[in-house]
Amino acid sequence: MEYRINFFESIILGIIQGITEFLPISSSGHLLMARILFDIKDFNLFLEVCLHAGTLCSILIFWRKEILIEIKKILKLDFNFLYNILIASIPTGVVGLLFKDIIENYFFNTSSYDFLIINYLIMSLILYVLKSWNIKDDNITLKIAFIIGVSQVFAILPGISRSGITICVACLCGLSLQKSTKFSFFLAIPIMFFATFESMFSNLHIISDITLIKPFILGFITSMITGYIVIKLLVDIILQKKIWIFSIYCFCISLMLLFYNYVI
Repeated sequence: MEYRINFFESIILGIIQGITEFLPISSSGHLLMARILFDIKDFNLFLEVCLHAGTLCSILIFWRKEILIEIKKILKLDFNFLYNILIASIPTGVVGLLFKDIIENYFFNTSSYDFLIINYLIMSLILYVLKSWNIKDDNITLKIAFIIGVSQVFAILPGISRSGITICVACLCGLSLQKSTKFSFFLAIPIMFFATFESMFSNLHIISDITLIKPFILGFITSMITGYIVIKLLVDIILQKKIWIFSIYCFCISLMLLFYNYVI
């Protein structure tokens, strides 16, 4: 099977990925809508993983100082933060490995918007809770890390934002917005890293054909540049305690999909 995606579509999808991966509005949901809008049929999970790899690089670049600090702590035998990340990564890793085919074949098909409508509505409600929530500043524990990790599992579903749900759940567990944001971004690193290399080994026939890989590389570069810019924007919004405003956007997307699916 060939993956006939052109350069223009790669750029568009890369921009969408870069913008929506970190803003709490679900990158997978927007990529799915873009596929339907541009009638992109030959699309599999490998292209999305390439786009995620681009945004992974943007995380590594933006948080490079914090990453070096945590590496130095590990070298000094302080493994607390590393343990929290590993514990939080387990639920998504297990579900991703066991149900990969079901996720790709069912939730990423373009035949219906029903689950997208529901998921965006749920995401809207979750984000809105933060508007009036009394945010504390507790320290992260293994229990809290695991709860955040379980919440990340739901981000496998298009319409549920990974950054949105993990930041919100972390705040509900007592972490500050700043700590929640840092943990959410660091939590993305092992999941994106593993998914990228697992998919690469599963799609070596694409990687070996330069005519097929060029659009994937273009999408990777576009999502990396866009992602870096958006991270800076999101951090500013979070520091102003206005992350809840994205609940309005998610609610509007849900209404738009409802209208498109049942009226048009």
